[in-house]
Amino acid sequence: MNTLTLTQMRANLPSLVASVADNLERFVVTVSGEPRAVLVSADELASLEETAEVMSMVDLKALRAGITQARKKQGISLSNL
Repeated sequence: MNTLTLTQMRANLPSLVASVADNLERFVVTVSGEPRAVLVSADELASLEETAEVMSMVDLKALRAGITQARKKQGISLSNL
């Protein structure tokens, strides 16, 4: 992942957007030397958001299954861990 300053990003925004959209490049934007933002393509952002949503659903299913097991006293005792 490439890093650039906010000033560099402003000066090169059209070409950066093209690189992000066409080549799936990512750019970390720094302010005062600290990472503050990342420039990614709209398609990549949508994919990342979809992945996060799917993963949260998997976590929710596991949590519900754990609650059900606990209610049925089917869990593992601390002494058996």
